[in-house]
Amino acid sequence: MAASHGTYWQEIGLDDLRNEVKRFEIENISPEEVHLTVKGVLQSDRVSFPYETEYAIFGNGFIKVSQQLDRTGHFTGFGKMAFWGGLIGALIFIALIILIWKKVQRKWLAALLSLLPILLLVGAIAACVYGAKNYFDSQALARVGVQMKLPVADQAVRWYGRGPFESYPDRNTAAFMGIHSATIDDLYTPYIRPQENGNRGDVQWLEVNDEKQVGLRIEGVDLNFSAHRYTLENLTTAAHTNDLKSADYISLNIDHKTSGVGGSSMRNNFMDDFLLKEKQYRYSFWMKPMQGNSGITAK
Repeated sequence: MAASHGTYWQEIGLDDLRNEVKRFEIENISPEEVHLTVKGVLQSDRVSFPYETEYAIFGNGFIKVSQQLDRTGHFTGFGKMAFWGGLIGALIFIALIILIWKKVQRKWLAALLSLLPILLLVGAIAACVYGAKNYFDSQALARVGVQMKLPVADQAVRWYGRGPFESYPDRNTAAFMGIHSATIDDLYTPYIRPQENGNRGDVQWLEVNDEKQVGLRIEGVDLNFSAHRYTLENLTTAAHTNDLKSADYISLNIDHKTSGVGGSSMRNNFMDDFLLKEKQYRYSFWMKPMQGNSGITAK
């Protein structure tokens, strides 16, 4: 049975990415507009993702976030061992074959002695090719987006997109487009074993307000969002619902794309159309402060 996507994500460290800022630039466009550009890399011990994020900040409090994320090659499983072992082995067997033909005078004997090294050379080249393919193959990612921390409060959520229950790219037919509302607790889907959950897809705008009707509006094109009182680490490691502990903040995930969840069988039966294998991702969205229950952004 093929390894699950979750096993692969943990293997390359997607659950433990570190953000290293390489440089940043500030550009004054006008008295009412400033651009902050941040270039850096998200990396683990196995993989890295160079990124560039631009924040266009306006005098009325609006912020446009534009991001580009690139993928780099990396080895998984036995790919690294196969590549370097195959390369070193191929060089050794080539040298051995050359040595045999130089030292052995009789051609028929040289050919006979070269037979085994030639077979081993073919195997070494195959291993090297496998390793190279493993390095450049694009394995599926879990999601591409940003995570924000919101203050703990009785947050109410309102959005235009699929709902009212959770939906994913390959499971969204019954989740109809419309304006939906819920509390943070309502967004949680109580699976028997806790896990990442509660995604809402094809979202065009999202509003999160506290009990004082002060909050944040997100606008974009076909976004995904989820919001939890629990950290992603807690949802991943918890074995039972009573292992979940409320954090001192609310995690708000705004995703450009998220992977499909597959079928219910034991096979690794994800459809390629719903897996994230692109080499580069570009997306943008707006963040706007809100005040009052009219849905009008603050001036």
